[in-house]
Amino acid sequence: MKTLHEVTQIVGMTRRVIQEYEKAGLATAPTATNKYGHLLYADKEIIAYDKEN
Repeated sequence: MKTLHEVTQIVGMTRRVIQEYEKAGLATAPTATNKYGHLLYADKEIIAYDKEN
């Protein structure tokens, strides 16, 4: 599980692009959070973003 910041570094997209994909229904928004309330992305979600890029 990775935070949004870590995902942006892995896939080379900005935070806004990832959030717009989720808003448009092109990607699944994560439901898990860490103890600080940050959204956590599973490996399968990261792979989906990486394929878009």
